[in-house]
Amino acid sequence: MSAYDEILSSSNIVNILEYYGLKVNRNKCTCPFHNDTHPSMMVNTSKGIAKCFACGSGGNVVSFIQKYETEINHNAISTVEAMQKAIDIQHLNIVLSQNNNIPLTEEQKKQKTLSNILKDAIIICENNLKTQNIDGEKILDYLKSRNLSEQIINNFHIGFNPTYNNITNNLLSKYNMKDLIEVGITKESKNDYIDIFSHRIMIPIFDQYGNPVGFGARVLGDAKPKYINTMATPLFNKSELLFNYHKAKSFARDYEMIVVEGYMDVISSNAMGFANTVGIMGTALTKEQIELLKKLKCEITLSLDNDDAGKNAMIRVIPELLNEGLEVNVLDISKLEGKYKDFGDLQVANIKKEDVYKTKISAFIFLLENQYLQNKELNVDNIYTIYKKMQRDGLIKNTKDILRFKEYVTNKTNFKLKEVEDIIMPKEVKQESRVERYKGLFFYYYIMDHLKKYAINHQDRILQKYLEANSISQEVIEETLNNENYLKDGENTIDISRYVNEYIYTSDDYIKFKNDKIFILENLLNNVKSFDQEGKVVNIKLSVEQKDIVLKQYAESFETSIKEYIENNPDEFEDLFIANNTSQFEKLFPKTYVETLKEQAVSRFKNENVMEAVRYGLAYPDNMKSAMTRQFVNNDKYKTLLVFNNNKNILGLTPENIIKETKEELERKPEKVQDDIQKTEVETAKNNKDMSIFIKLSGKEKESYKGIYLPIDSGTQVFIPKQLYRIDDGRLQILNSQSKSANMSEYAVDENTRTKKFMNRLTLDNFYHKYFNLYEISMEKEVIPSASY
Repeated sequence: MSAYDEILSSSNIVNILEYYGLKVNRNKCTCPFHNDTHPSMMVNTSKGIAKCFACGSGGNVVSFIQKYETEINHNAISTVEAMQKAIDIQHLNIVLSQNNNIPLTEEQKKQKTLSNILKDAIIICENNLKTQNIDGEKILDYLKSRNLSEQIINNFHIGFNPTYNNITNNLLSKYNMKDLIEVGITKESKNDYIDIFSHRIMIPIFDQYGNPVGFGARVLGDAKPKYINTMATPLFNKSELLFNYHKAKSFARDYEMIVVEGYMDVISSNAMGFANTVGIMGTALTKEQIELLKKLKCEITLSLDNDDAGKNAMIRVIPELLNEGLEVNVLDISKLEGKYKDFGDLQVANIKKEDVYKTKISAFIFLLENQYLQNKELNVDNIYTIYKKMQRDGLIKNTKDILRFKEYVTNKTNFKLKEVEDIIMPKEVKQESRVERYKGLFFYYYIMDHLKKYAINHQDRILQKYLEANSISQEVIEETLNNENYLKDGENTIDISRYVNEYIYTSDDYIKFKNDKIFILENLLNNVKSFDQEGKVVNIKLSVEQKDIVLKQYAESFETSIKEYIENNPDEFEDLFIANNTSQFEKLFPKTYVETLKEQAVSRFKNENVMEAVRYGLAYPDNMKSAMTRQFVNNDKYKTLLVFNNNKNILGLTPENIIKETKEELERKPEKVQDDIQKTEVETAKNNKDMSIFIKLSGKEKESYKGIYLPIDSGTQVFIPKQLYRIDDGRLQILNSQSKSANMSEYAVDENTRTKKFMNRLTLDNFYHKYFNLYEISMEKEVIPSASY
């Protein structure tokens, strides 16, 4: 194999892309070779290539480095120099000294020799397993009894050492004894040299870059110890390694990494379909291993052994992972029917991957049940005591944690939410006169009323939600307003604006609330629907963990300006629908929806796993609002249905999520739906015109004889050609009938020089999807019955 091919086979294209600051998410990243606003570079980790489907640029590890250095960094380099850079970036044990005349240091020579010894040892052990003899067949029978296929055995390079000197004798013809001992292959015994691993199944261990660094070995019988590792060597330091990390990281990045104890757990989990699994090779997770996990920016799901040692290890490590800012879950396989210790047992018992995932709970709940509750009765005293202890231990430190605790208690007991709140946060009884108490309350409600008016006047939805949640107590108001800075100059009145800007907006509690979308979008997350197995629309109740998954997709699917629009217009975005497949998603569109926009949305839903928006204003004319029901219109505005993409069942919905309707609701529902459809048909059978898009002009637009520049924000403008619009009564109307003859253009604007740089061409469809918060829709066309659901 040539050095070039060796580099390609040893490389991970994701390592190279991230070295150059390109974030890979779901096998896509932004293309650096053109003005790419949406990720259009596809990443194929199995082939080791990245290619942009928009401009065609890309390549393998070496050619990508060469192109990036030459075109982006303006540092023209040769192929050999790009090869060396690939080696340096990934710390590969590959030498190019013959090609580029770079002399190796003594340390590099030693590292190369030790790595080559291990590579040859892996081949020897693999061949031992494939040799048709009694020992090899016995090992293969054992592996097959563990439900491990030939492909899995090959993927993990599993081998066998049948005697006490097989590996050493085979390697001595090529390497010296000192190096064999140093790399952890050979040891001295009774004036002889023997293999450290004899009569054992051999499992190679690789570092994060895919270089072999040692072995784990399992005895076939009942001898002790069952497993042994390579001792510490210049290449092998167990505390800095995670078994299978070099392969699992590309599957786990920005998603989830499952952490198990040993090699066989990892191998068995891969056989079950879990490619995103690593082993800590013990029960203690080290700081170095945590740093490896943090690099991936993913959720961590622990699944250590289902015994006391494994559970205690998870109880110890969870707080440490949470303090590192990681999202942590647990696969609690004790909840499965039957007794299973680890993934090895699950694989032998043919337990399905989906059933294992059903045992997934948040680390918060795992600690609550296994460390704090421990089968205690959830009575008033225990609820209060556990809550306070979890607070002291730093496990309850924000509104989301409080909500998780309250939700758990209400689900496990007959206590109502308000009762749980009274238990965990009992009101302090102060010894004060009735007059003083009334004066304090009057002052508190007076200030709160002014704060709410301020929020309404400034259209600050987040502050409104914060105040509605009673996040500021009477004690806080009295304490913080006892400050002359908040008095207006020369007056005895309180400066509400200053108090909001200088105290509330800067308080830790408000900042946490502002960043916690679960409260900002509370109404939306509590008004969820989906289809059941019979295809009927049902109301859904989401757990806190499921709401987090929804919010994560929401954050990744829309640009900041769109999210701000959604969060500040709750009347328009009242409903969330969970579509579990493309067919369900298509049912949500009214029959009169603009066809091209529907096709684009369905394509994104199918291929990009993003949240979508079904905008009813693109299906019904403006003059129909008065005849439409609350499903489509609210406060004289057409609503927009947000649709969560559950194509891969990442929510893990079960029948328990379905809210059962009352008898009265079930009886009323068919009549109401039929009435709505009939009204829609009667009111809409009259019209037969096209859709129009209107943009209210702000006065900041600049028009020339060629067209008009529409400012989007301080750094972006959209140019609309003259033939695509007309202006009337302070509004710009897009001429839809001309959309095939001209395109809009998107420009980046330098705020200092005011120069413009071309970014993208925009069709009307592109413009709609990207900037749907900027304009109003007027529909005047024949409309057939409403949406299918």
